[in-house]
Amino acid sequence: MANSIELVKKYVDKLDDVYRLASLTDVLESDASTVRQGTNTNEIVIPKIDMDGLADYSRSGGYVDSDDKITWETMKFDYDRGRAFSVDAMDNEETIGISFRILSSHFVRNKVVPEMDAYRFAKYSVKS
Repeated sequence: MANSIELVKKYVDKLDDVYRLASLTDVLESDASTVRQGTNTNEIVIPKIDMDGLADYSRSGGYVDSDDKITWETMKFDYDRGRAFSVDAMDNEETIGISFRILSSHFVRNKVVPEMDAYRFAKYSVKS
């Protein structure tokens, strides 16, 4: 009998694209390539950058050296939300492998994005 090896499906990048297109607050996202998973599931590690500003340039002495620092800070989330999807293998096969894609993209657009935008607007607003 021949081997039957199913390839891994990568949905996270596509779901991130769905989120970016639907979100009102996506423009406030930071550069995700600099963020790392923390030790615990409810935290991330972000770079903190401390650098000097401009200084006078001298033709005889050249540029003034700077004293720049990058340190890492652990940030804890103040919420923990999620949902697990279970798609029957036969249902997925009978829908030519699109059941999970349809369910997850609909979930992101109609449930995740509105909640994330509302959360961000509430956090960014000034409390009186």
